[in-house]
Amino acid sequence: MALEGTMNKTFVLCALVLLAAVTLMAWQNEERNVRFRYEYCVLPLGTYSSSTRSDIAGTNEGQLRVCYADSGGCRWETITQASSGGGQGEGFSRTVAKALYQLGNAGWELAGGAYEGQSTTQVLYFKRRQ
Repeated sequence: MALEGTMNKTFVLCALVLLAAVTLMAWQNEERNVRFRYEYCVLPLGTYSSSTRSDIAGTNEGQLRVCYADSGGCRWETITQASSGGGQGEGFSRTVAKALYQLGNAGWELAGGAYEGQSTTQVLYFKRRQ
């Protein structure tokens, strides 16, 4: 009788361990099969524009537009960066850097880049999990 009771306990224990292992494997497999949804945005570097600020002498203000994709197409946001001296190239670089910084801090990852049509204007594509 004592041997039979020990075998029953061993059987129950093995069954519980097996059940736990199967449950864990099924849960891990389910985790791998989860499809993530993403949202997208586009940073067309060709939207850069600059202007001289009238309130601060020698200061330029660069602007870039970011397109956040939605069901209606694009929701546009303008990113503005002031710079002094250094000319047009520095203003462009500072504005792009600010745009990249803001997108990165908001969880956007660079997904790719391309050139618009036949031009040399680059477009950067970003995505993040919803």
